[in-house]
Amino acid sequence: MSEVDRVEIDVRPMLAAGGEPFGAIMAAVRTLTPGQGLVLVAPFKPAPLLKVMDEKGFTADVVQSGPEEWRVTFTPRSLRQPDPADPLDWPEPARYLDLKEETDEALAGIVLEELAAMASGEVLYVAFRGPVDLVAAPVRTAGHRPYGIEQGEGVQMMILRSRQ
Repeated sequence: MSEVDRVEIDVRPMLAAGGEPFGAIMAAVRTLTPGQGLVLVAPFKPAPLLKVMDEKGFTADVVQSGPEEWRVTFTPRSLRQPDPADPLDWPEPARYLDLKEETDEALAGIVLEELAAMASGEVLYVAFRGPVDLVAAPVRTAGHRPYGIEQGEGVQMMILRSRQ
């Protein structure tokens, strides 16, 4: 994406004057044409805005270019080059396993067997009970990629990508 494909907004003067820049930033976002990005210059890392822009379909490249200067380049996700190492770019799971009733001893074997039967790069979603490393460690050792571990009510959920 070239500089002409981006709109730049510097909110430092607005903040220095005691203003709230969120409205101006969202107004700038509304003016973007399809495929156009936004460069935000701010005196701090705008962490809450990163989530808002992610939900609007933008990725963020955050660079601190000075003691009170942060430059954030927001790029429409559709223009971002896919990164096979980034779970956000993984395909939807091809298979789902509910192993919540399996014993700890059986978990890794079942998951590895399932991954071995999958095509290279396919994604497996697994729900299970027990320590995360019961599945994550053997999966990594076998060359597959675990990601997306969540813990809730004793249930672990993991997204696994078969080795490529």
